[in-house]
Amino acid sequence: MLCAEPDPPYDRPPLSKELLAGTVEEESVAYRPAWWYEEKQVELLLGAGADALDPKARTVALDSGAELRYEKLLIATGSAARRLPF
Repeated sequence: MLCAEPDPPYDRPPLSKELLAGTVEEESVAYRPAWWYEEKQVELLLGAGADALDPKARTVALDSGAELRYEKLLIATGSAARRLPF
């Protein structure tokens, strides 16, 4: 799993509400516990962004210059809040 963010996947509703309010601990917003990724053989590549995709060659070029091969690919992009002009 490739992720430009430095932190493992987390559950956003509790993050935006309970964590910021101080009613839950940071570990409780993790999408999966750390052992789950190891058990399922999911390698987390955190802090690494994708620069290019070559579907024909089945490769993803990383912002570090490295290249990853894949069998199946799911692209799940994030978003950023857009500020309104008023």
